[in-house]
Amino acid sequence: MVTTPDGEREVLITKDQEFADRVAALVGEAVTKHTAAAAAKPQA
Repeated sequence: MVTTPDGEREVLITKDQEFADRVAALVGEAVTKHTAAAAAKPQA
């Protein structure tokens, strides 16, 4: 874990750029889905 101005973040360290790119794409998709799901929920 590293501390950033936005809070703590996990770090991925690898020499395999293709693997890192795949992980980054999957994380990006997950964030997009989470954001869309949160926006679709009715506000209380």
